[in-house]
Amino acid sequence: MEMFMKTKYKLLLLISSLFALLNSNSVKAQMNCMTPPTLSLGVYDANTWGMISPTIPCTYTNLINVSPVQWSSGNNGTTPCIMLIAGPTNPNSQTNNSLTIHQGTSAVNALSICPSVPVPCPSFVPSSSMYSLSLFFVTPTLQTVYRLCNISTAASFNYTIKSCYSGPSSNFTTGTWFNSPANNCQTITIPANSPVGIASYTVSPAVPPSASVSFGNGDLFLDTYQMTAGVYTITYHFNSQGSPTSCTATATTTIMITNPFNPSWSQPSPQCTTNPCLNLPPYVTGSPGGTFVGTGVTSNSFCPNLLTPGNYTVTYTVGVSPQCGAAQTRTITVAPTPIANAGPT
Repeated sequence: MEMFMKTKYKLLLLISSLFALLNSNSVKAQMNCMTPPTLSLGVYDANTWGMISPTIPCTYTNLINVSPVQWSSGNNGTTPCIMLIAGPTNPNSQTNNSLTIHQGTSAVNALSICPSVPVPCPSFVPSSSMYSLSLFFVTPTLQTVYRLCNISTAASFNYTIKSCYSGPSSNFTTGTWFNSPANNCQTITIPANSPVGIASYTVSPAVPPSASVSFGNGDLFLDTYQMTAGVYTITYHFNSQGSPTSCTATATTTIMITNPFNPSWSQPSPQCTTNPCLNLPPYVTGSPGGTFVGTGVTSNSFCPNLLTPGNYTVTYTVGVSPQCGAAQTRTITVAPTPIANAGPT
């Protein structure tokens, strides 16, 4: 059940990252790729989003997230990004207009960005200004849908939707935000796989496919339960897909996964075939709570009275998964019951 609970967070985590990583301000120039040392990777708890130590036990309850510490600095960016530019806006834009954005096409994967919770974001367009809203950590493989709405009739103004990185020749769409009639909304759809930037991760040594997930938006999620103990090198690759030229950047960090489980247990003394079942957990000298398996073992007890004389291997396993666990095997001897014979009378 724990593994299921951890896995089902992955879509929700994507939604949270989109909520959190919005940048709204005056119109920006086209951005370049942020490079090290400014571009660096952090390790986060994917439930609380707090930064954590890069030394992590494989028993860590939540998924962990690896992503850039900064996604924007000055005129430089680190993740796929799409920008709305509007203006000059009308004098009543803040009270007359509203903006909502989502990614995806269905109720299952349509990710509402503005103006949803838990992280508030600007849902209004400032009055009498040039205005831009840059969305970082967008998923390139999902379409991005803008709804431009007006509450009451006011002067219309122009808008442009483009990549944060591409030049003017790569504008996705340009049009007019019509403010008549009242209570009217326009839907602007930017197709999936538009050139908003490409983000990817490599993990070395490799982990099972089910242990990692990346949406191509600049986030990497890892399930420590499925990772063997050791040091992992994680490299982030970003290409802006800019026009006419692209910028690229890489950043690397390391994490250490530790395994706290100790499967040590003491070997019982030889047992006779007439002996009752022997309770094995008291023989554990390492981590408790595991299970014993082997011929003659039932409910963590070894039952010599069900066996013939011989040597039997019994394995003690403790942990939460094959990767995040440990095992130790010992041999228990079952001896024939001695028969006393004093000879003839």
